[in-house]
Amino acid sequence: VKPYANILVLEISQLCYGALLRTVSLSTTQCISTWRCLALFSLQAVIVPVGRIALGRILNVVGSVIDPHSQVFHSCQFSNTGQAIIGDSQESQLYTNEASLFLSNPHSNVNNWNRHFLTSTAKYIHDGMLGQLFYFYSLAALYLQHTQHLGTKTTPDTQFSQVKAIHKTPNKLIRLSTNLTLFETGIKVVDLLTPYVQGGKIGLFGGAGLGKTVVIMELIRNIAIEHGGLSLFAGVGERTREGNDLYCEMQDSGIISRTDSSSFSRKNIFYTSAQVHSVNTNSLVALVFGQMNETPGARMRVSHVSLTMAEYFRDALRQDVLIFIDNVFRFLQAGSEVSTLLGRMPSAVGYQPTLCTEMGSIQERIVATKLGSITSIQAIFVPADDLTDPAPAVIFGHLDAVTVLSRALAAKAIYPAVDPFNSTSKMLSPSHVSEEHLLIATSVKQILQRYKELQDVIAILGLEELSDQDRVIVDRARKIERFLSQPFFVAEVFTRIQGAYVSLDETIHGFSQIVNGSLDDWSEGAFYLKGAIS
Repeated sequence: VKPYANILVLEISQLCYGALLRTVSLSTTQCISTWRCLALFSLQAVIVPVGRIALGRILNVVGSVIDPHSQVFHSCQFSNTGQAIIGDSQESQLYTNEASLFLSNPHSNVNNWNRHFLTSTAKYIHDGMLGQLFYFYSLAALYLQHTQHLGTKTTPDTQFSQVKAIHKTPNKLIRLSTNLTLFETGIKVVDLLTPYVQGGKIGLFGGAGLGKTVVIMELIRNIAIEHGGLSLFAGVGERTREGNDLYCEMQDSGIISRTDSSSFSRKNIFYTSAQVHSVNTNSLVALVFGQMNETPGARMRVSHVSLTMAEYFRDALRQDVLIFIDNVFRFLQAGSEVSTLLGRMPSAVGYQPTLCTEMGSIQERIVATKLGSITSIQAIFVPADDLTDPAPAVIFGHLDAVTVLSRALAAKAIYPAVDPFNSTSKMLSPSHVSEEHLLIATSVKQILQRYKELQDVIAILGLEELSDQDRVIVDRARKIERFLSQPFFVAEVFTRIQGAYVSLDETIHGFSQIVNGSLDDWSEGAFYLKGAIS
């Protein structure tokens, strides 16, 4: 993490007796000797850029751009003539001075308090009065921030917007939308058995090596290419290699379109806002990374950063946004590390006592309002394939649809390895899907369940001992099991098979033919890794 303005960013967790502050670092603290440091405090919320300026960029938890391209400095770098500053690509900082973003406004009471406190801290830091001064200042500043927030109004800005604090109170119930709309993903097994709801929360559960990240990447590709919607990706504690692969594949597929390498020159750093806006015009995704090489504080706040960006598109621009979080378990794991460092007593199985509270802090912000919706697809690592572990179990209550990946199906090379029995969805009901969809989905599950019951008989006595009716069911079940597999666009480099996007109508038509017996003459291999029946 490269903190903006070369300032160590700390989030205050506890204000203890005797002027002792306990903070959570959002960047590295290596080579810092605390007893030698002269600290100057600036009490502000952790802020990140929001709006179209973030599209096509990779940002970290403190809002710094960490992709290799030249970045656009924000807010205070725009002059009255409509010119913007393009920064040196080696610095990888979104804006040069965090303090100038807030302190440059002379009409802000909070900013005046900051100026006063920056000078007062240096006077009292050696006099033993730092704790009392900081406590008084904290109360006063928080009160003024609250009153200032009540008087501000958000104005939509389609080019360059503003910065937002990563923490926010969830929306009131009166602002939420009650309309339920089916969300088509283009993946057969998902659309048929676990349909997703627009503006809902979807969990993708699976152990190590079952393909959670591949499914997430395919969903990002389908939404951007087939539907043209905006997406945000939060890399929470996962592999850096996967993030690099994801960024390169998005560039190759056109989801991220970078034009600044040929349009801008380092010698002249002043450009019009229209030129700068053209950089991100064609990009459809913003990425926020806090991978497993980062500090636990950074990994714990990455999901809040991506939610802040998504909320701006939903509330200010009135758009439907998708947010992909990979991996929510790493978020809880980072919270456990921070809880241990803060000296809290661990709870069940060694997890933090604030497990439910931390999970609710992000899940309650993922809602659909009357202005727009945020649809969340979250990959959740299941430790030791145990769904009863406290970390995966605490997430179930927040989800609208659950997609569970099966190791038994992955062992058969059936991808995506979605378990049709453990995967559920609130949308699979007569009030939300068509009668034909519900009938075919129920029939598919019944055939697969009967096949599962007969597997022990087949293993002991053989297929010849089954009745004619059971033989037909076994034959159709094997065809359904293989037809639930699908070639992915993001996996073409590995499978050498062209990816396929299958609409919901084609999915229902294909499975209805298998269930009704119209394709009993076809062999099982004809259904493996295929798209639509046609």
